[in-house]
Amino acid sequence: MVEASPFDIESHFGNLKDPRVKHSPPHALIEIIIIALCAIICGANNWVAVETRGKAKEEWLRQYLRLPNGIPSHDTFGLLFGALDPDEFRHCFPLVYLVTHPKLSVYKYLSSRYALL
Repeated sequence: MVEASPFDIESHFGNLKDPRVKHSPPHALIEIIIIALCAIICGANNWVAVETRGKAKEEWLRQYLRLPNGIPSHDTFGLLFGALDPDEFRHCFPLVYLVTHPKLSVYKYLSSRYALL
């Protein structure tokens, strides 16, 4: 089990089970999650907007992520988040984020779209 630091996104989502077929998906699960989190915090409200924001900020994101196949498509975001286990995903969000950043609650947004509550 990965020990979670309150400031390390990867440590919070590192134990999340990847629902995709295990034959080397083109995009790393953690990278898809980080791109989605960043885009939603910046105002994206659907998967097309997440993809658009990711492509607009790809150069910046590459400072922190490998992105060997670039930014995932909006279909990839939608299919992946639709396939994640809601309870498992919910438990990845540290309480401190949900309590101290209610306006930036990505979890709230995703749970309203994908019945994660």
